[in-house]
Amino acid sequence: MTKLIVAVFMLSVTTINCGQDCLSCTGIETAGDCDRRETCNNDEVCFKQKYSTTSGKVLFDFGCSKSQLCSKSLGTIFGRREEGHHIICEACCNNTRYCNGELRCDPVIKQNYTHLPRECSEIIPSNLTSGIYNIYPFNSHIAVPVFCDMTTENKSWTVTYIVFG
Repeated sequence: MTKLIVAVFMLSVTTINCGQDCLSCTGIETAGDCDRRETCNNDEVCFKQKYSTTSGKVLFDFGCSKSQLCSKSLGTIFGRREEGHHIICEACCNNTRYCNGELRCDPVIKQNYTHLPRECSEIIPSNLTSGIYNIYPFNSHIAVPVFCDMTTENKSWTVTYIVFG
């Protein structure tokens, strides 16, 4: 009589995430208002983004971002975020726990650009694609979404419209 011995092995796979610990909040007024934390993936770093809404309110987003997005100066396209939001500044870090809470947020400014764009031709860099961008006409700090034609005859045209409803 032959005995059959069956051995059962349980294999447990655990993912250990050793990434950066960061603040993680959206649409808050100050870093102190952010009480949510997250651990980034190994290829991510902490970020901070400051933006203004069409009503002029200044808000912050905190969280994790792919490190290559921070190390390249692809920069976010100046004046373009989601509809009605204008990025004022953004920064990344990975040197201490929750470093994005204390990050200095530098303006998203290219070349010698030192003021908010009043028209499409003032959006830097000038080789952007046509699309919706935020401008600040009449030196206002309130963004106005407009369509910028960035391809016609190497000039940037600002197209505005009024909707009556």
